[in-house]
Amino acid sequence: MLAFDQPKPTLNHHVLAILERCNHINHLKQLQAFLIALGHGHTQFFAFKLVRFCTLALVNLPYARSIFDHLASPNVFLYTAMVTAYSSRSDHKSALLLYRDMVRRKSPRPNHFIFPHVLKSCPEVLGSRGTELVHTQIVKSGFAQYPVVQTALLDSYSRFCSDLGTARKVFDEMSERNVVSWTAMVSGYARLGKMGSAVLMFEEMPERDVPAWNAVIAGCTQNGLFSESISLFRRMVTMEEDNRPNQVTVVCSLSACGHTGMLQLVKKLVEIDPKNGGYGAMLANVYVESGKWDEVRKVRKTLKEQNAYKTPGCSWIEVDNRVHQFYSVDTTHPRTEEIYTILECLGFS
Repeated sequence: MLAFDQPKPTLNHHVLAILERCNHINHLKQLQAFLIALGHGHTQFFAFKLVRFCTLALVNLPYARSIFDHLASPNVFLYTAMVTAYSSRSDHKSALLLYRDMVRRKSPRPNHFIFPHVLKSCPEVLGSRGTELVHTQIVKSGFAQYPVVQTALLDSYSRFCSDLGTARKVFDEMSERNVVSWTAMVSGYARLGKMGSAVLMFEEMPERDVPAWNAVIAGCTQNGLFSESISLFRRMVTMEEDNRPNQVTVVCSLSACGHTGMLQLVKKLVEIDPKNGGYGAMLANVYVESGKWDEVRKVRKTLKEQNAYKTPGCSWIEVDNRVHQFYSVDTTHPRTEEIYTILECLGFS
């Protein structure tokens, strides 16, 4: 049980302090009861705090929705918080139904923060037509020139609609282009196999970050341009002091290296992280394929001396910019059975 002291003069600070100590849904329920007892049970400000904490920290959407539903007229921040939570958890139907409810009520009016999440969910339920419908609502709402909305639009058109023409039109009409919008276009071209356009746009970027490099390197690897992928990786390593390769970069580069049989890249990775058994195993496999058994023995000896074999074999899979790591004979992932079934069907047994 959480012990509640009498509220301080600044109730807001008091509630925030209690929220920081909440680590279970029962604690949040006690806080809600505390606010009801003080006559603030249906105050929009505190309801928003509870909903946000419930969706982000506790990831309990049903309880967050119960708080939301007990409000007579939720404000736009509450609608945005709930739509964002549903969209982030891939409950796209619930996100759209709630957004539709807000539109039908005609109050509150949507803000520009809600549209990126609506654009993420709409195509999943309604297909490409969904993006077009939301685009129309964005124009009517007066948010068509907001960079965050424009970036979400071009990403939706390229990712879900495979409509690079409209995506490029949105991009060209942007008054402010940041690295995120540039990367979205690079990813869009790469996703549809337009690597010439992807690389050209990448080279035109005024500034780049790691996701931008990952987009073009992954695009080259996925489209069979393995030498180009490795060349870009080398360029990133040698020229980009502020953009060091991350796990996604390494996965894509290792995949390209495996297809070309080139050794220098893997050697470099082993030098950078000698205790990572995955890199050493990759190098050993390349030597095996080349029939260089003396080199295989040297690598395995080095791995043993570095105690690198403590790390079991693992695979990395990237989904929605998040890398999931699976170890050999690993059953710890919550969706292990489903994942291994799919991998077996794809021929990765």
